[in-house]
Amino acid sequence: MSTWNYVVTAHKPTSVSHSCVGHFTGPQQLNLIVAKCTRIEIHLLTPQGLQNETQDFLFIATERYKFCVLKWDGEKSELLTISVGDVSDRLGRPTDNGQIGIIDPDCRLIGLHLYDGLFNVIPFDNKGQLKEAFDIRLEELQVLDTKFLYGCVKPTIVVLYQDNKDARHVKTYEVALKDKDFVEGPWSQNNLDNGAGLLIHVPAPVGGVIIIGEETIVYCNGNSTFKAIPIKQSIIRAYERVDPDGFRYLLGDNTGTLHLLVLTQEGERVTGLKIEHLGETLIASSISYLDNGVVYVGSRFGDSQLVKLNLQSDATGSFVEVLERYVNLGPIVDFCVVDLDRQGQGHVVTCSGAFKDGSIRVVRNGIGINEQVLLATGGGHLVYLEIRDAKLVEVKHAQLEHEISCVDLNPVGENPQYSSLAAIGLWTDISVSIYSLPALELIWKENLGGEIVPRFRICFVLLEMVTCSVFYEMQVQHEESAIEELARDYNPNWMTAVEMINDDIYVGAENSYNLFTVRKNSDAATDEERGRLEVVGEYHLGEFVSRFCHGSLVMRLPDSEMGQIPTVIFGTINGVIGIIASLPHDHYVFLEKLQATLVKFIKGVGSLSHEQWRSFHSDKKTLEARNFLDGDLIESFLDLSMGQMEEVAKAMAVTVEELSKRVEELTRLH
Repeated sequence: MSTWNYVVTAHKPTSVSHSCVGHFTGPQQLNLIVAKCTRIEIHLLTPQGLQNETQDFLFIATERYKFCVLKWDGEKSELLTISVGDVSDRLGRPTDNGQIGIIDPDCRLIGLHLYDGLFNVIPFDNKGQLKEAFDIRLEELQVLDTKFLYGCVKPTIVVLYQDNKDARHVKTYEVALKDKDFVEGPWSQNNLDNGAGLLIHVPAPVGGVIIIGEETIVYCNGNSTFKAIPIKQSIIRAYERVDPDGFRYLLGDNTGTLHLLVLTQEGERVTGLKIEHLGETLIASSISYLDNGVVYVGSRFGDSQLVKLNLQSDATGSFVEVLERYVNLGPIVDFCVVDLDRQGQGHVVTCSGAFKDGSIRVVRNGIGINEQVLLATGGGHLVYLEIRDAKLVEVKHAQLEHEISCVDLNPVGENPQYSSLAAIGLWTDISVSIYSLPALELIWKENLGGEIVPRFRICFVLLEMVTCSVFYEMQVQHEESAIEELARDYNPNWMTAVEMINDDIYVGAENSYNLFTVRKNSDAATDEERGRLEVVGEYHLGEFVSRFCHGSLVMRLPDSEMGQIPTVIFGTINGVIGIIASLPHDHYVFLEKLQATLVKFIKGVGSLSHEQWRSFHSDKKTLEARNFLDGDLIESFLDLSMGQMEEVAKAMAVTVEELSKRVEELTRLH
């Protein structure tokens, strides 16, 4: 394997960290937005009678202290970047309890707690645009959670913190925007549950905050109202408000139990708390209430779920009905590659999930057995066949008006093994049509127009030390029953995975989500040089790699150029399965130029810099990526419009057909 590597995602992240519901794609469209590590998914819900006057924006903050505000352009069907900024502080000490981002309910400012002792404020102007950010000194160093309070004349935050004696308290501050400082808030509460770790702000007119502990739940609204209820010991990290007035909340704990917390009231005054056991779900990392008792439960440790909360319990006493499950391979703790069919195509067997949601999964990339076949035989001829009694039978033949560019037979409906509809793309009039099966009767046709073209996308011993020193290459002396050190890398990295590529080159992953390669200088003149591993490649993957393994996800065809390229498979805690392919130098140089060209046409979400994103970044250093290529970016060439493809091809001094063929060859690696 060479030092020139191509990194591409074969299975995208599936572990859910955050989710929210809002009117993002339009005032009258309800969206579920799900964050999966490096990926954001926007889902559209279509309940009847949904009405809203305003369209919501989406605020995103990254682990590298960048932020952006996004808006959906319904006419162009694309994301627009409204604001973008950087709130990093070279002298700041990153908080040990994780980054916290909160938005004032009246949209006056955004608050960020990123560094110990600092609260970052990003104000809004009268037109909703973000103004210049500033920092306010925060006395409390061990902040566990913070929220904005509802119904306050001035923006007011409540802070849950731990003092130097490990006692936990809450305190409120008003944000004085003019003075860029805190003013002592209206109330505080001392000596809470030692396990208190989560705040839930209650909407106006009731206001106040719910403090979630491991053994107690407390409602507090100044010194006048303090209500508490004991609970069975548990750790609650996910919650969701059910009603707009804020009297019912869903709580998900570390055992996968879903609870309903109810605030009892008299008028606008809270008189007590009640908690009810609803049933079992996966261990929730996020909960989003959609509508009509339907709830999305996102999980880091198992499959995510769409559940229905019923008014009546079932035979087991559960009020929770699972409607759908969404596969999550994360966290992939370990995996191996097995050629079960002995055809040269690997199956990835993963140890996935955690706690009660742990499982063994088998992942195969390729074409499964489908009892339906749809063929475009040229000249506009369309043939539909089915497998019946172990024989392939022609069921229907149709002559279409234009040449067929692509067909799709993915199952639609309740039966996942059979489709009653087929999608057909045509050249000449640039259209997509829907036909019924098995009759092949036209149901609907849409002329795409513009530049959109329907098309089919062909689809020795190395030791990893758990200390700061990275690589030691060792040789086992069998006669002496001893291990001899041959070479080492002196750069400090906290390793998470390592693989020996060949006698001289090794690939490693570390806990800042970076990849790097090192090379042994076997031909060096001195023992000192031969004993030093040279870093020859660096790259930010953005994923915590748990394991490397030699192998291939696809069948290696002897006549395919890509079939001769060696590959290493990696798995991550977010459920990603990826490929590292070592390229010949001439291939690498060509694709490096293509990558640099594509950056000019494909802009990152929030206008975030691709060069900065892929740079090797840790607490100690930031270096430009080298000798690694971003396969996800390169293969996105196939998603460009024809006009953009032509511009890219012109810059590369090749034809669109040649460039498409070369990129499609790369997709055969996974």
